[in-house]
Amino acid sequence: MTWGVPIWFDLWLIGMAGGLGTTAFFLGLFTGDKDHKIYRFALYAGFPMVILSLLFLITDLGNPLRFWHFITQFKVT
Repeated sequence: MTWGVPIWFDLWLIGMAGGLGTTAFFLGLFTGDKDHKIYRFALYAGFPMVILSLLFLITDLGNPLRFWHFITQFKVT
């Protein structure tokens, strides 16, 4: 199984967003200073990265309805 370029960007963006979210969490937990510039950057830069990651995922699937089907169809078995 080979992954295309959109999946590479998708995984990179999700990793960066997760790292930024973790950074924001620990800065808020240990410093207590909510107006810290790094805290705000980490908090607000992660959300657009998640949105871009979803767009890369939808692009890789090719058909947006396949993505919607992937999200809505959940089977326990």
